[in-house]
Amino acid sequence: MSLWRAPADQTKPVIIHFHGNAGSMASRLPIYQALAQDGAGVLAVGYPGYGGNPGKPSEEAFYAVAQANYDWLLAADYDPDRIVIAAQSLGTGVATWLASKNDAAGLILEAAYTGMDDMAQRQFPILPARLLIKDRYRSIDRIDQINMPLSWIHGTNDELIPFVMGQTLFDAAKGPKFAHPIKNGGHNDLWMRGIDILVRRDAQGFMSNTK
Repeated sequence: MSLWRAPADQTKPVIIHFHGNAGSMASRLPIYQALAQDGAGVLAVGYPGYGGNPGKPSEEAFYAVAQANYDWLLAADYDPDRIVIAAQSLGTGVATWLASKNDAAGLILEAAYTGMDDMAQRQFPILPARLLIKDRYRSIDRIDQINMPLSWIHGTNDELIPFVMGQTLFDAAKGPKFAHPIKNGGHNDLWMRGIDILVRRDAQGFMSNTK
């Protein structure tokens, strides 16, 4: 299941958005409304096994649904230079994969990680946790393969995904790239701190620069 809002006109980007792990698409409606505030199109992607969606959650299933939604935009005659791929937390692994396989105007990552295996090892440092993780979402192995501008947003006090981990991913990207550290920002409060302004501005800028 996905939520779709068509853009107001052809001067506006279409943002395909991949949400984080907790909650549901319904709980993120204020985020989607904020993304569309300036007239952008928004395609909010639901995951298999989440929020009552059919299927089982897995890395490959998430990649498949991401590609299917991207292909739907192409079939609806939206050019890649109007599409901006955006994501938060868990979804950044999906978005980075999609951006490494397809063209788009830009990629926006909020609270991104290098890989779920790295996250697991951080949580359980005395165990071989990295080797036990099946769904790894190795963004660090793909970030240098993206051929589009990158906008990175991360709270300096993120209690779940360390700021330094996001910085490592950002540093590995080839560029052009733009960093937006949110001073004192945590993991779940960035939208309350006004990052919707950054996301809308960068999404519009990415699209405008492809024209």
